[in-house]
Amino acid sequence: MFITERVSRLLDSSIQLLLCSSIPFPLHRLAIFIPVSMANKPENSSNLSVEPRRGDKQRDANSSSIALDEDNELEHASCLSVEPHEGNITNPLLHFLGCIKICERDNYLDGTASIWNQELKHQCELLKSKDDARNEVEKMKDSWKLNFDSEMKRIAVLRKTLAADTHDKHLVEEVNDSRGLWKTSRRTSDRIEEVGQPTSVDDSENGDPGPSSTPSTHYYIQDEYIFVPVIQFENGKGFTETDFKGLKGKFPNQKTTIKQLLHDSTPEDSLLYCKNSPERIKYFHIPSNNMIWAEETIARYYGNLRPDFKAVQRQLGRPVMTDTYRVLQDQYWRGRLHGDASSPPHARYMSHTCETISSSLDRPNDIVLFMPYLHWETSRRQSQFAHEIDNIMQRSTQKLADREAEAKRRRQGLGPSLILPPSPSPVASDLGDIVQRAQQNQGKKEVTRFTSKNALGCYLLAASRLYESMTTYKDRKLLQTYLSESPPIHPRRTLDQAYYWALNSTKKRDRDQVVYRGTTASRNELHLYDKEKETWPEHEGFNLDGRDCDICKAGIRKVSRVLMVDQLWMWVLDARTLITCFPKRYGANKQDYSGVHKSIRTNLENLGSNQPRTVFELALIVLDECTTTFFDRAKSRDGRPQVIDEFSMAIGKIMTKQAVAFERLWRWTDEARKVFRSQGYMGIKKLHIPLLDINPEGKLDREIEDIIEELNIMLRISNTHQNIVKSFIEKAEHILDKNGQCRQSFHRNVPMDIDPTHENYMSFKLRATECQDRIDRHVKDLEGLRTSAKNTAADVLHLLTMKQQQASVVQAWQAVKQSEETIKQGRTIMVFTLATIVFLPLSFLTSVFGMNNREFGDNNWKLKDQLLYIFLISTGVVFVSLLFAFSSWIRASIWSTYAQVSTKVFARTGVYTYIYQRKRIGEIIESTHKEISDIKRQKEKEAFLKKREKGQAALQKERGEGTAIPNKENQNQEPMTNGSHSSSKGWLRRRVHWGMTYRSNGRDLENGGGQGIGIQNGRG
Repeated sequence: MFITERVSRLLDSSIQLLLCSSIPFPLHRLAIFIPVSMANKPENSSNLSVEPRRGDKQRDANSSSIALDEDNELEHASCLSVEPHEGNITNPLLHFLGCIKICERDNYLDGTASIWNQELKHQCELLKSKDDARNEVEKMKDSWKLNFDSEMKRIAVLRKTLAADTHDKHLVEEVNDSRGLWKTSRRTSDRIEEVGQPTSVDDSENGDPGPSSTPSTHYYIQDEYIFVPVIQFENGKGFTETDFKGLKGKFPNQKTTIKQLLHDSTPEDSLLYCKNSPERIKYFHIPSNNMIWAEETIARYYGNLRPDFKAVQRQLGRPVMTDTYRVLQDQYWRGRLHGDASSPPHARYMSHTCETISSSLDRPNDIVLFMPYLHWETSRRQSQFAHEIDNIMQRSTQKLADREAEAKRRRQGLGPSLILPPSPSPVASDLGDIVQRAQQNQGKKEVTRFTSKNALGCYLLAASRLYESMTTYKDRKLLQTYLSESPPIHPRRTLDQAYYWALNSTKKRDRDQVVYRGTTASRNELHLYDKEKETWPEHEGFNLDGRDCDICKAGIRKVSRVLMVDQLWMWVLDARTLITCFPKRYGANKQDYSGVHKSIRTNLENLGSNQPRTVFELALIVLDECTTTFFDRAKSRDGRPQVIDEFSMAIGKIMTKQAVAFERLWRWTDEARKVFRSQGYMGIKKLHIPLLDINPEGKLDREIEDIIEELNIMLRISNTHQNIVKSFIEKAEHILDKNGQCRQSFHRNVPMDIDPTHENYMSFKLRATECQDRIDRHVKDLEGLRTSAKNTAADVLHLLTMKQQQASVVQAWQAVKQSEETIKQGRTIMVFTLATIVFLPLSFLTSVFGMNNREFGDNNWKLKDQLLYIFLISTGVVFVSLLFAFSSWIRASIWSTYAQVSTKVFARTGVYTYIYQRKRIGEIIESTHKEISDIKRQKEKEAFLKKREKGQAALQKERGEGTAIPNKENQNQEPMTNGSHSSSKGWLRRRVHWGMTYRSNGRDLENGGGQGIGIQNGRG
């Protein structure tokens, strides 16, 4: 076995791509860069060789040409392909880092490469001028070189920073160690001279070919490597700023850094300042939902300092109300923040709104807008950052607890000398301490699922882990810095986190999303390798002839994705400046084709001369991209999920399964019909068990209900888009057309004089109508999916109902059959019972007369006499038994007699009183207590009335009106009350006495109607 030139170039390109590329690269996609024979190598293989495929052997045998047709290969070849594809370069940076050898990179842009000659010919055909074509090629070459140098410097800085980071430096060490093992392996050293040196760049101090020939002397500084895109318009055309030193690039791809925009210059010298170039339309985008950066950006715009929101609430020493604070009032900013310090990080979001505000006392012409929108993320990356957020919050909580404990000690007057040192092995107070200590003791070594005994496999895995850490380092540091600040940064949320924000964890629900299930490769989609036979059994019938299996390739390249809900924060200031804040995908750099801001820039490039006339049109483009980028049906190169298609496929799968289940149910019902109509007895157990099993239908019902739930959440967000966009259009129209003349002419089709105001209004109105139409179409698509899902859910429920009804019919049929069998058995038992009734007395008497005793004499009875006695007595016994068995009237009479006799016996002996009446003593006491309370309240009321009458009489006497005439009603009422009171007291004494007597002697029930008192009056 040997390493071919093809494999050498592949490895060289793959390693550099993993270490240098800015494209997301999951671990499980390593197989894309490894030949099939190597990727399929058994784990127990001890050699380090890479066996070429059959097609490779054919190409190596004929080194002068390629065995396959070059045109057909180039038709499918692209960047990262081992086939020649210089005429099909879709991503220059990816091609430079993944397809060009390191030793050839210095000469790639000097004009000697064949691709530039081909491009020069192409430009000559287009421009018809050789000088213009040469200039165009030189511009392209300079642009590529600037892009490459920028990326190489960024990679060098990240590599140097990770090598010094205590948490991530082990990744750099693993790459260095695994690369050394691979280079010193026997297979590599034996063939390295034959295939040529893969690189001519000297190893860096770390023993690793660095991404740049000049190692970086800088470390990663957060504000210097987070870029702020800047887009400007002047006189209706795109404008490229050249005077501001911190601005790079050309329209619409100019950008600066957070440090240069918010920290380096004074507010008056900042590009943000409102008085700098007021005639231009400016657009600044902050690539994160960071409340601190948003406040600083608006403060810089007005030339103010960031407001102290706590100081504004003071009654004394209150600062001056600046324009910045008027824009960032509580009802438009912090007051709309949902969630607090005790809430999970995903509970932080700004309540959606679109309001008109003013930074001055003039007519309002500023707009603030908060809106959620849908986006996506890979499941692996989302899980990594969810874990990172949990760790950050745990550390923040621990720091806060330590500060509170220290403050408490200071309040209590304890000096540092009185604080006991921590024990060497503290005992954890709860499970959280145990988990935290275990994570700390776990060390700085990363625990991974992927391991390899092959030196090359170890090198690739280590490189991929380092690449992954490099791509996520910026976002991790951003969260570590601002997640626990006040006000905090808002992390990205999954679909379930946005809806079920009160849940601490939605990991299980996130893994149950429709998009996740549709983009995750299952075991059924991958072919399995037989280690014993060292073959692929499922590939035998494919006749691959050295080619890759398309099914395996498609399954390997699948990347699990989940739906995310991001936030758009937008401010339109002074009708000429637009400021937005929304995040990017985690780890996404230049190649995020589904990024919202990337789509905005692409849209502006495609508009040509039809650029936005006002800042409100530009804001509409931003709103349009936020609401429509995710629903774009065109397939992109960045793995963006096709949401509508995924939901349609999920619903279609459930409908197919439901149809199959219906067919199976009809087959069961047909078998049941045959059983029901059969004359003899047929077993139905084989039908009864599957009809009672509703697990398959229950799974279908759960899946379709999950789909309906997700569609409802997405519809809720889309309806919010509709309302927010409608509100924004209305407010923008009022600002653009203050007098309302343009609106009247637009609705009435009345011609007006063409002026800039009318042109701006008509252009805005046209773009607004298109934006609303697109949002309406998306809402209709979602509503159509929801209707289809609800119909499918109704069909599944109907299937489940029919299955349960059929099971009930089978059970009823079984019950009828069992009842018939029971009746038959009852009749048989009745025959035996009658025979027993007849013959049991005969047998008994025969046995009696057969005994030898003196009472029967000398046993000289005649047979006639014996039979007479036997049959007469037996006839009487049989007759009485039949009367008891078949006469209900006789049984009732005997039972009634028994009941009366037993009742009298129980009453005379006191058993009835002791058992039954004892239970009512508590009720008697309770009712007695209630009556006593009523009597007391009545007496208190009478005393109050008497006292009031005496007071009225005394008052009349003082006024000289004479003696008060007593009230006849009161005179008549008092004796009655006293009488009733005395009678009540007597009745109470009698009742208590009766209860005591009645408890002491149960025989009182028989005396003087005692039974009636005990039964009727015992109710209290």
